[in-house]
Amino acid sequence: MKHIATYFLAILTLTPLPIAHGQEPQHMPDTREVMPAIFKVHAVAYRYDYQQPWQAGGSTTGSGSAFLIEDGMLLTCGHVVADAISIEVQPNGSSERHPARVRYMGYDADLAILELEDPGVLEGLPALELEARESELGDEVFAIGFPMGGTRLSLTRGIVSRLDHAVYAFSGVDQRLVMQIDAAINPGNSGGPVVNRDNRVVGVAFQGITRGQGLGYAVPVPVIRHFLADVRNPPYRGVPQLHIQTFELRNPELRTALGLEQPGVGVVVTAVSTFCTSADYIRPGDVLLSIEKVAIQQDGTVLLENHNLPFWELVERKQWGDTLTIELLRHGESLNIQFPLTPEPHPFLFRRIYDSPPEFLVAAGLAFVPITRNHIVTLGNASSDSLIPVFYYFQRAQFDPAVAHRRQLITLASILPHRVNAHAENFQHQIIKRVNQQDILALADVQQALEAPIDGFHILEFEAMQMPLILDAETLAAANAEIQQRYGITHPYSIHDTATSMRESTGDVTSGEGHL
Repeated sequence: MKHIATYFLAILTLTPLPIAHGQEPQHMPDTREVMPAIFKVHAVAYRYDYQQPWQAGGSTTGSGSAFLIEDGMLLTCGHVVADAISIEVQPNGSSERHPARVRYMGYDADLAILELEDPGVLEGLPALELEARESELGDEVFAIGFPMGGTRLSLTRGIVSRLDHAVYAFSGVDQRLVMQIDAAINPGNSGGPVVNRDNRVVGVAFQGITRGQGLGYAVPVPVIRHFLADVRNPPYRGVPQLHIQTFELRNPELRTALGLEQPGVGVVVTAVSTFCTSADYIRPGDVLLSIEKVAIQQDGTVLLENHNLPFWELVERKQWGDTLTIELLRHGESLNIQFPLTPEPHPFLFRRIYDSPPEFLVAAGLAFVPITRNHIVTLGNASSDSLIPVFYYFQRAQFDPAVAHRRQLITLASILPHRVNAHAENFQHQIIKRVNQQDILALADVQQALEAPIDGFHILEFEAMQMPLILDAETLAAANAEIQQRYGITHPYSIHDTATSMRESTGDVTSGEGHL
């Protein structure tokens, strides 16, 4: 599994474009029109410790930017205010800070709307407008914000160098449209607007590339517009997903075997999640030919507004509840299907979790947790064979019928050494299947099952293990208090329902992106 770099707050610092001898200086926007709409965001966040979830976390401070848009909304990046226990916004040119709170959070789009406790602060201030057209390669853009090393507003210049899809590091999994800017990203003011010469917003600075020099990403207008349309009809539901996997059809023999005669088009479906509406309409082995009457090329891209983009961009531009039209080939027969994009509850967490404490249960020094991206990150790039079950189920659970009935997948994350668990090390990182003959569908089931030992013993069965882990119930009960005292565990469990569809998504993970 590739690893997403740790995100960090940053400012988009753009290298000025060179001016050839004899040329007039390029036009810069009149910052007097923009400056009153920009705010500095001061946030104090509480970070939970997913490696030792029974331990208290710690607070961190950071800053970012926000800007005023229509309807009195302050737009910023989600990661600027995620896990925040205190948010204050400071108008440009003012020394005063005003309390604010998150009104809407787009975990999948790394965008958030802030509202002030005193909305009168915004009276009379101009709102920035979104550009109607999408940016083109070579467009000149200007980033506005509060760069590190100073306290005053800064404006810098660059160009749009690429429009592409990339993983949004805030969630760790969502692949969205991004606007790459031929410029560096540095710590300072994530959430600041990127505007064109007409002072219209074309993006929000949000993410850098750790491997690249002089490159940065902005959330482009199509993603911003989708987010704003969604929050106008609360609750926020996010970007629609098909939850399928596909394979390119470059191989002529495979195309012939699938009955595909039309050259250069089509991708074959290899897996469909059983938890989503698309499972009622799309099957493994189907060849997708077009979406919304736009042909899908054999590499899985579509030609959209003069850009080659992944075909799922056409799905992501719709809202949940819209109808999707797909042309496909099934057993050599061409079919046109339509179905509603319905946000079905999805039991497995793929995005990073924010604004919620981790779930855990510690018994006999055995720490059980649900498999989430937050837990996966604590494992790093470890290649131990013992981690195979965790990585397999994290990547493949939604396509595995054997676990379709579960709400969570529970793993033995760590072992706090004690004589009562001295023989349990081979079971670490395994997936719990049953406890005391009770099926484990979620973490709460482990707690319940441990209250009902069988003949004085606890019997823990795991998915990939032939032999169970057996613990003496009386010894376990006596050891719990000693273990809790030894390791400073004030609360031996935290169990709540985090399996919500609003934080679900699938996608491939790539390395090298980091938040600003």
